[in-house]
Formats: sequence, C-alpha cells, structure tokens
Amino acid sequence: DRRVHDGKVSDKEHFSKTGVHNPEYDHDAFLGQDKKEFDSLTPQESKRRLGLIVDRIDKDQDGRITYTEMKEWINYAGNRYAFDDGDRLWKAIKKREEQIAKKENKSFNPDAPIDWDLYKEDAFGKTITDANEKRYQRDRKQWEVADRNKDTKLSKEEFPALFHPSVFDYMQDLVLDESMLDIDTNRDGYISQEEFLGKATEEKGTEEEKEMIARRRQEFLEHRDTNKDGRLDRRELKDYLFPAYDHVGAEAQHLINEVDKNEDGMLTKDEIMDNFEKFVGSRAAEFGQALNRHEEF
Repeated sequence: DRRVHDGKVSDKEHFSKTGVHNPEYDHDAFLGQDKKEFDSLTPQESKRRLGLIVDRIDKDQDGRITYTEMKEWINYAGNRYAFDDGDRLWKAIKKREEQIAKKENKSFNPDAPIDWDLYKEDAFGKTITDANEKRYQRDRKQWEVADRNKDTKLSKEEFPALFHPSVFDYMQDLVLDESMLDIDTNRDGYISQEEFLGKATEEKGTEEEKEMIARRRQEFLEHRDTNKDGRLDRRELKDYLFPAYDHVGAEAQHLINEVDKNEDGMLTKDEIMDNFEKFVGSRAAEFGQALNRHEEF
C-alpha cells in the first residue's frame, strides 16, 4: 500500500508550486477508496452519506469531532483494505468459535474478544510443526503488541493490527524489528547497500529493471544513508519505513482549520455539513452548482 512507506494520504499534491490549494487531495484523504463513488453522487445523496460518516467519526457521540477522531478516521479511510481484511478474518474465526460452542453446548458472543488459543489452532492446527515455528513465533509477538489492553485477547478493534501492523503507529517498533530481521542477512545490526537492494543487480534483468536498481542505489546513497557511513542503522531504517512528517495528522488539522467557524479546535456536524464540498467529491459540488444555475435560468 502506498501509505506504508511514504505516509501520504493522497497521490495528488495538496498545493501547487504557486500555493494554490487542491481540494481533490482533501477528498482523497477523507473518503479513501470511496471517493470515486462519491464523485458520481448527487449533492443530496453525497450530503446524506457524509452525515452518516460524521456520526461514525464522532466515536464518543458528544456532537464534536476532535483532532484525534478526525485523524483516526483519515487513517481508517486510507487503509480501509487493512480493516476490511481484519473484519473478514475476524468473522471466519468467529464462525469457527460458534461451531465449537454449539458442539460443546456453550454460549457464544459474536462480539467478544478472540483468545490466543483459538487463533493459534485456527492458524497452525493443534501442533506447531518445524516448518511453522518461525511464523508462529512472529504471530505470537505481533499478538502481544496488538493486544493494547493486555488482556491476552484481541478485540475486533485490535484484530486488524495482527495482519497489517504497518498501518498502526503502536506497531511501528515491531515492524522495524521484523524488517531488520528480514533485510539484515549477515546479522551485524545494520543494512548494507547490497542488503537494501536485495538480490537485484544491475548486471541482470531488463533495461527498465536496471534503471530501477540504479534509482534504488541512488536513493540509498543520497536519501537513506543520512550519516554517510555506507549502511543504515536502526534509526535510518525507521525514517525510511515511517517518515517523520505526519501526513495524516497534518490533513486532520487542515480540515479542522478549514471549517472551524467558532475556532474551538473541534468541528460540529453542522460545521462539516455546511462545508460539505470540502469533504466529498468535487463533482457532486459541481453538479449542485449546475443545478442552481439551471434553476436560476
């Protein structure tokens, strides 16, 4: 996914070189994969769906959208695939749990957290083979980090982090450890230029592949190896995997600043709905403008 390494919330530029704001960037960030569908909606339907989204963003239902709630939503919208995949896998394991409960004549709660033993048996069977030992240890470690409240179980909210850890800030150190383990083949605690490039070399492959490798080598030398010692340490690898600039946080703050009429640092539903064109597809807004012109005519 494009956000794993660059952290960006859109493939588009937020501002032009002359400083002109691009609203499509905001629509990408706020709607994620649903933007294309929103672009084809009428203003009325677009606003109706926006209202439903706002209700979801306001997790504590206090009528105000905070910076944290907006940031969490933008992260969700941009990484929807991870949450959808987590939901699919959750349902599959819950189905197995329900079957076991029926067989043993026990009660079943579809919303209760999943315990490690159920997941382990579902993923690896009753015994861990030598072939599965490495993956088992990795999953066990990921489970422990994903378990934020340390109850040894994973809730529906915690579950996606087990399969898509790079999407979640609190899983970053684990992703860094695993990446170092995967890339640092000689186990010296650093990533050499050759380890960074992997098995690829300029001597083999098509011209396009050779150009790509040359670009990667240049990237290593000019942008990744910041202290110029010919290798990447843990901090440099982290900067590569998780750039310091917080695109999601910056976009959350930008959207709040755009429509926060009373300047309290939060958004009400009315503030968002009154400025719906800043959040949803531009074609819907253009359609509304055309409709207004037609009515005036």
